[in-house]
Amino acid sequence: MDRREYCRQLTQELRHLTAKEVAAVRQEFMDHMEDHAEMLREAGYDETEADARAVEAMGDPVETGREIDKQYPAIWLWLSRIAVAVIVIVCISGIINLFGLRTAFESLAVRINPYHNVDIAQEDRIDYKMEVGNDTLHFVGLEGYVPGEDCEVTLHYNIYDKKLFRPIDSNLGYRLSFLTNSGEKVVRSGGSYSTWRICQGTRDIEISAEDTYLIAVYQRFGNRVECKIDLTEVGK
Repeated sequence: MDRREYCRQLTQELRHLTAKEVAAVRQEFMDHMEDHAEMLREAGYDETEADARAVEAMGDPVETGREIDKQYPAIWLWLSRIAVAVIVIVCISGIINLFGLRTAFESLAVRINPYHNVDIAQEDRIDYKMEVGNDTLHFVGLEGYVPGEDCEVTLHYNIYDKKLFRPIDSNLGYRLSFLTNSGEKVVRSGGSYSTWRICQGTRDIEISAEDTYLIAVYQRFGNRVECKIDLTEVGK
């Protein structure tokens, strides 16, 4: 058995070491056997016998490898692998955020599925759109409406630009006013989640018993855009 074969058998038993640690152990044993063989040659042994005795002096490679492996608990190998995985994930996440791919994905997702990240019952879903400049304001849900009764409804909307990678006016939803056949409505509250490519928000609006439609109005800088929502169709 030569030195290379000895190290091959030994390192096969190193199951709890990383590749770098295995390489270090292999090199350490190769160097030690070379030093031992050199001493034997200086003592008068020929090269072949000196190499053979140096290898033999190291003991059984399998047993030696197993003893070394015991000094490295498996948990450290798994922790090192987890650490590498975390670093890779962080790097990939950083690259995605750097190039804005995450926000582009979310913008694409709400175009394909308007209820992405929004939990709205089937009977409360609506589908009305209004175009304001380069932005599309998509009304996707109306919760809490009770026909023939005074009530407060929650209007859900998405905002995205007509082009996937362009930014939006995330305050567009808060610039809306609302009208019904009984007059201008009071908007009590609302909330939103937004990035520079998408906004998903809500507005809470008082509805009177006699109201049959709700008109969202955007009026700014001399520009007026309206979207009429038929309340009689909600829940059908």
